[in-house]
Amino acid sequence: FCAVIGLLGLSAGVTALLALTGGIERLYLTTVEIKGYSTAVDAETGLSTGAIYLPFSMAYNRFTTDEVELFRFCGFFREAGIFQAFCCFAFAYESFTRARRWVLVGAIFGVAAALSTIGIGLMFLQFGLVYALRQPGRLRGRLLGLVVLSGFAVAAILFTPHVGLLAKSITHYTTVADREAAMSRSLDLLMTNPIGTGPYTWFGQNAGINLIAQAGYIGAIGFLLQLFIMSGWRLRIDRESLKRIACCAPLVLTAVASQPLNGAPMIYVMALAMIPLQQAMPLWFRV
Repeated sequence: FCAVIGLLGLSAGVTALLALTGGIERLYLTTVEIKGYSTAVDAETGLSTGAIYLPFSMAYNRFTTDEVELFRFCGFFREAGIFQAFCCFAFAYESFTRARRWVLVGAIFGVAAALSTIGIGLMFLQFGLVYALRQPGRLRGRLLGLVVLSGFAVAAILFTPHVGLLAKSITHYTTVADREAAMSRSLDLLMTNPIGTGPYTWFGQNAGINLIAQAGYIGAIGFLLQLFIMSGWRLRIDRESLKRIACCAPLVLTAVASQPLNGAPMIYVMALAMIPLQQAMPLWFRV
């Protein structure tokens, strides 16, 4: 799985670079239909959601502001914001197991190609978690590294040019405002009725867009249970358990604040049935 994610990330990075140098139209292969999205070619951008470009990259949309125009890729996931979560997962899992460099680089490329606000911050967080759990040395030094990189993660989410939260609140205000409204409405419902009104009773634009936006409907207990299951925690505190939580962290945080990942059964399969992490792999296996 991590190898596939790495290949998709490398492909997206190559496609993005080629598109910047000579245009993306010449790289077009075919189009795959994505449920809920139109595959019609946008007359202004020349791009369609689900279009496949050389070498093997699926386009999501084109991110435009008054200053830049960038391509976003989704790696054959439904949205670019979901692709970044799995790239961050693959980066951590691969770091704790085979540590193949090309997979790690591919995962980083995938996050960059997704141009997701939360994805850039989550990758910095993964750097910190991997450093804290893999590196030898005193606990204080490893925790300091985690704190510093976590600070970079928050700064990246807020201040990254063009795709940071502060920039998008100006250039893409409607997207940010609709999500904030859905979460605020859900939290108001939760305060009124902690048990919730029932799954799939949500209403309004972007209702259920993330776990916070669903909390008022599934209730506090449902919210906490989904967090617990997705976290991969095994009711014990040791290094292996912490590594498992680190791997699942981007999936959990993306589900909480960004995308409705908790509605996909595969997320729970990954969290509950992950291959046990191993400290070392044979050198010949690191290909």
